[in-house]
Amino acid sequence: MPLISGDNRRTPGATATMPNRRKQPTRKDLKRFPVRFGVHLRSLMDARGWQTADVAKALAEQGVEIGKPTIQHWLRGGGCPSEDLLEPLGRAFGLSDYRHILPPA
Repeated sequence: MPLISGDNRRTPGATATMPNRRKQPTRKDLKRFPVRFGVHLRSLMDARGWQTADVAKALAEQGVEIGKPTIQHWLRGGGCPSEDLLEPLGRAFGLSDYRHILPPA
């Protein structure tokens, strides 16, 4: 018998579908994230013809003082900006949504 609203009975042989869930990142994924972020940041910079000084200047215009060594650290995959820097970084690159500063999944 088919599933009726409020009815807990299912058609024999029917399988329940689970909602699409995003895969939880593994430790390996989390270790690779800074490298992926650095590669993505470099591609955004290359598309604009920017150097690290240009990124630092654009961030300064957003009211965030970040030095060239920190940006170089991100580009090498040594780390990522903190969450509070993502929005100003996205604005500095002129992105419509600051989340686009993050590498694609």
